[in-house]
Amino acid sequence: PRWCQELQQAAADPLDAVAYPNIVYTAHFYAWSHKELYRSKVEKAVLGDAYVGGPHREKPWQPDERHAQIPVMVTEWGAAGHWGGGKIKRDEVEAWMRMLDALGISHVAFSLVDKDETDSALRPGADPRGAWTPASLTPAGDIYRSTILADELRERALHIRRTARDHDTPA
Repeated sequence: PRWCQELQQAAADPLDAVAYPNIVYTAHFYAWSHKELYRSKVEKAVLGDAYVGGPHREKPWQPDERHAQIPVMVTEWGAAGHWGGGKIKRDEVEAWMRMLDALGISHVAFSLVDKDETDSALRPGADPRGAWTPASLTPAGDIYRSTILADELRERALHIRRTARDHDTPA
C-alpha cells in the first residue's frame, strides 16, 4: 500500500494508541500532483466522524479531539511535481497550508538541495554550508522560506495571545 498517500487505509485500522502512544502517521504531497482529492483524504483520516468535506473554508473549523482518528505529520512536501519537475503550484501550496494549519498538522518541505529541478530549494551552485541569501533560492525555495516564516509568525502570535490571556486572568 501507499501509506503516505492513502491515509484512509491506516485510519480504518489504526494501531492501538494505548499500546503505541507515540505513533504518528505520515503524509507526503507535491502541489502539482496532489490536490483537493488528496487533501480530503488527509482531512478525513484526521477528523474521522467530524469530516464534512469540500474545499477548505476561509474560517476553518477547529478539530475536536473526540473525533480525531489518527495523528498525522506531513514529512515531505514540494511546490511542484512528485518527480521534482512540473510547474510550481503556489495556489495548491496555499490550500495545503490552510488545511494543515487548521488541523494542527506539522510539515517538512522537500528538497533542500541545489539540484537543477523545479522542487529544489537552492539554485545550482549554492553554498552547501548554508548562509543562503534570497538570491540563492529557487522559486520553490522562496515558497518554502515564506511558509517557514509564516509558521513562525503564527506561533509568535499564539504565544502573545496566550501570554496576554494569562496576564489578564484575575488572581
